[in-house]
Formats: sequence, C-alpha cells, structure tokens
Amino acid sequence: MKKVLLIMIALPVLLIGCSNSGPTVKDTPAEDLSENASEVKQVLEKNLQATQEEDMDAYLATLVESGRESTKNEIAGFFEDYDIEYELLGFEILEEEDERIVVEAEQRATATYVAEGLSYRDHIARSEQTFVREESEWRIAESEITNTDIIK
Repeated sequence: MKKVLLIMIALPVLLIGCSNSGPTVKDTPAEDLSENASEVKQVLEKNLQATQEEDMDAYLATLVESGRESTKNEIAGFFEDYDIEYELLGFEILEEEDERIVVEAEQRATATYVAEGLSYRDHIARSEQTFVREESEWRIAESEITNTDIIK
C-alpha cells in the first residue's frame, strides 16, 4: 500500500509524461457539495498549496499516516529541484460514503524553476483521488492519474 500511495501521490507532482486528450473535469459549485465533500476539496487544495509552497509538514498532513514516510523521502528531492505552481481547475465527486470519498480532479502544473540538467513539462492532469477519514480528518489515501495534457 505504501508504494502504491507514494507512486500515486507523487505522480501528479513528478509527471512529465504524455498527452491523451479527453473531456475536462466538471467543477462542482461549492453550494452543490455536501459538507464532507467540501471538506475533501479543502484537503486537496491544502495539498496543492503545500506542494507549491514546498511545506513538507503541511503536505504530509494531507496524506494517510501509512504513506507519509515513504512519500516524504521521495518528495524532498523534488522540492529541491523544482518549483511548481498549481491550480485546481475542476473537482467532481464520483463516489461518496461516510468514511470514503472518491473524486475526479483536474489541475494545472506550471514550472517556475527547474534545476540545471533536469526537465519538466507543464501540464494539466486529471486524476481520481480516494479520501478516507483517519483520526476524524479527511486524508488522501490514493491518487491515480487518468489523463495528462501537455501545455505547449
């Protein structure tokens, strides 16, 4: 589980991959979200903000406990080598249960700094993310990229 979580969470950040155009994610208005879904969206926004600000503690706080240590080791190097700006473009609830919510999200990632000798491709990524309630808080348990469009 830890390796899957690490790969799935780090992928949106580290991705420099391919493009496969598809429909964009509908952005559900805040007033149409349940209280739990609204909380989950806030966690996702905190995750993106923490990644952009390279705030390791805030970033890890958005993840389930079991994935934090391995993710921390992987993301630390990324924070050193890249500065990325993130924007949440779309957020839609796919499944909602009391202790588990699956969302589809779309985000833009644009590099403002890339260390010498490395490369990065600005992109818009669509992902399915699973949130679970852990210690009375919503946290990201899994994230899987479903589509990536390279920004030219």
